[in-house]
Amino acid sequence: TCMVTDYGTNAEMGLYHDGELYTGSAAAGPAMEGQAVSYGMLAAPYAISDLQLAENGCWKNLVLNENLRPSAGHCVNPSDFSISQQNGVHARGITGTGVVAVVALGLESGLIKLPRIDTPGRCICLQDGITFSEEDLLEAGKAMGAIRAGHKTLIEEVGIRDDEVRTM
Repeated sequence: TCMVTDYGTNAEMGLYHDGELYTGSAAAGPAMEGQAVSYGMLAAPYAISDLQLAENGCWKNLVLNENLRPSAGHCVNPSDFSISQQNGVHARGITGTGVVAVVALGLESGLIKLPRIDTPGRCICLQDGITFSEEDLLEAGKAMGAIRAGHKTLIEEVGIRDDEVRTM
């Protein structure tokens, strides 16, 4: 039993269970396509598409290159923009999947304590001056809530429990 989701304005989702595929969608809104997020943008060259926690506590930015492949960006302290490792690729915005990564890593690292960002500037610093603010967090929360409601609806319609979905 697994579920897949395309995070976009219309978050399409599919649930595969007992040899059958069930589909649905949720109105995730513009946060997942970048319009409602300060530095948001569609997946295009020079967009931050993912983040990874580095050993030194900095966040490694993964930036789409000209071929839309993730490339190593700068490793930045998310509280103050200080760079511990600089790579040649630059960023000009963040994708919807990058937004999901900011929220996930922010929650995991303790920089996000819902509904607030717990940094001196009340924002998370990414590379090249790109920030993720509390207003961005609220917009992302609306979209993620809609997506979760879509997931729950599919799960309930199929007649299974959340914990039966083994892969997401």
